[in-house]
Amino acid sequence: MTSSLTEALPSGISVDYAPRSQSFEFQPIDDYSNEDVGELPDGITADDLGGEARASGSLTRAGVTATLSVSVEESTRDVPPCTAGVLDERRRTDDGAVVDLNDTWSEYPGTDEQTVRTYTRSVDAWLPDGSVVRASMSSDVEQWPLTRDDMVTLALEPGLQTTAAVPPGTPSPAPACPSTYDDEGPYVKVTPDMVDAWNSALRSGWPGGVPGLEIDRNLASLEPADTFLSGACATFDLTGPTTTGAVGISISSDNALPVAPDPYDPQYSESLPELTMLADGSVEVITDDWYSSVPMNPTPDDPGGMERYLSVEVTHPSGYAVDVFARGTNPPPVQLLQAIASTPGLDGK
Repeated sequence: MTSSLTEALPSGISVDYAPRSQSFEFQPIDDYSNEDVGELPDGITADDLGGEARASGSLTRAGVTATLSVSVEESTRDVPPCTAGVLDERRRTDDGAVVDLNDTWSEYPGTDEQTVRTYTRSVDAWLPDGSVVRASMSSDVEQWPLTRDDMVTLALEPGLQTTAAVPPGTPSPAPACPSTYDDEGPYVKVTPDMVDAWNSALRSGWPGGVPGLEIDRNLASLEPADTFLSGACATFDLTGPTTTGAVGISISSDNALPVAPDPYDPQYSESLPELTMLADGSVEVITDDWYSSVPMNPTPDDPGGMERYLSVEVTHPSGYAVDVFARGTNPPPVQLLQAIASTPGLDGK
């Protein structure tokens, strides 16, 4: 669905650089129609529970930018009646699809008693296979990178239908990228060149992957953080003879060099971080702690329990910090996390 949406965009459109969660990546649709849901309350159907996939991103064309949001769901509901004042136009296609178009606006109070107006252009499509595709753009000016016909074309894209076959070899969505945003201080917004340079450093430093361990994807898979492009990060699954668990890499900017923690600080009652000054002026902090893990749906294979949290964070004089962390009952050795965190080229210079 992600590829179908981006490939269906008309020529001249650019997708603004953003985290994956804001770059038209759909997540799987939850299926509420199977037996695992159990008996639903009277008057509630699977349609009422949701079961939709959403994706959004920012588009620009000829200097005009707007946010595009798309949702896809499977529904057994009837197409609503065409009501004057609710929509601008209803179209019907030869194969039986029904498409509603509407341009509207809304206002709400802003600062300094100024009224803020938001413009919205939307298209809702009910397709013959039972799919419902909704696409909408919002902007603070009444200018659009997509025409109404462009929006209709997107909504009717076959690859967005819930019955469309998933191409063989399509990978599952990658785990969420941990945010590095700190709302108490400034940060440098990452650019494509910065992320490319960090991934290039990881490829050079780890050309053969992680020795002795299997990794579910390339170590050089950093991407913009989910919050405000505040850094770059990635999460991996590592397995080996004595190691299982998730490993993450996070790079952030504008960090002060850490100082030795107060051993009497209550937050360190269980484990005191280990701080080391490195030869280049960087500071390494190792945190080794245990925490309680309780899965939402415990199973015999995953009943929950105590898991270890191991982190190596190297903060450079440049203000860039590289945090490599692992969670699980058998995380990789701290020496591996230290080696990854100290990979040359990750210091932001």
